[in-house]
Amino acid sequence: METTFPHLPPEIEAAVAAQNGGPVSVTGQQGAHVVMSLAIFRDMMGVGDDEVFARSVAELRISLAQAEAGETMLLDEVRTKLTDKFGA
Repeated sequence: METTFPHLPPEIEAAVAAQNGGPVSVTGQQGAHVVMSLAIFRDMMGVGDDEVFARSVAELRISLAQAEAGETMLLDEVRTKLTDKFGA
């Protein structure tokens, strides 16, 4: 579920701008959060254009749904499968 807010509070936007786009750690009522510009986020994630970004977000949503459904593997299982497929 994606939530969009109309405006970033000015003090947080100023902090992000002061860090050339962020990231900036912000303490909220439910813990720490990271705020950054979309350009910085895309650069960090390697998703420069809108199409690649949309595909990445869609894949992340699929992965989260799989985890919520219990469709997970132990790290040792993953390591074994990857070693079998690609070698040491």
